[in-house]
Amino acid sequence: MIIIIGRYLYKKLKDDNMLEKFVFVNPFGVSHGAACDERARKLADRLIQTKPQQLVLVPVNVNKHWILTIIEPYKDCVYVMDPLSHRNRDATWKSVVDTAMTIFNATKEKNKFKKPPKWEIVKGPIQPDFKQCGFYVMRFMKEIVMACQDDDSVFVASMFKRREYSMSEINEVREDWATSAINEL
Repeated sequence: MIIIIGRYLYKKLKDDNMLEKFVFVNPFGVSHGAACDERARKLADRLIQTKPQQLVLVPVNVNKHWILTIIEPYKDCVYVMDPLSHRNRDATWKSVVDTAMTIFNATKEKNKFKKPPKWEIVKGPIQPDFKQCGFYVMRFMKEIVMACQDDDSVFVASMFKRREYSMSEINEVREDWATSAINEL
């Protein structure tokens, strides 16, 4: 489900000649299941491919719950958006990202002994139940991409001011997902 929206957004960015602003990470390569070191290596490989000014969007499933991690590797910043609460709920995921950033910095010979990246919890809309986290994460991704189309400088930490999404906003993501899924058949 999340991968289909990632492809939809990728195609939209490609059509609008805006691919240089984002990097998408396949959540199944970095979500639970593999060893932490392997997950960190896969994420680091993706970070190493980035260019300055690119945002890395990483939807990830932690403990059967979707969150969105946004990484600015050249600024050593990591943003977390959890549609269920405004906290970092998974220390293992934080360790995976910190290790990936350490590998990234070492590869780029960027202060090899630097402190871990700065983590910030983005206080975005909260889902009304325990069933919609995937749709909320897809909506977060869509809003970030759309904001970047309107403005070259997106400040992830401050762009989400509302406490919840309307049902029509979530249904819009469902429609995007369904249309994309049908088009891929």
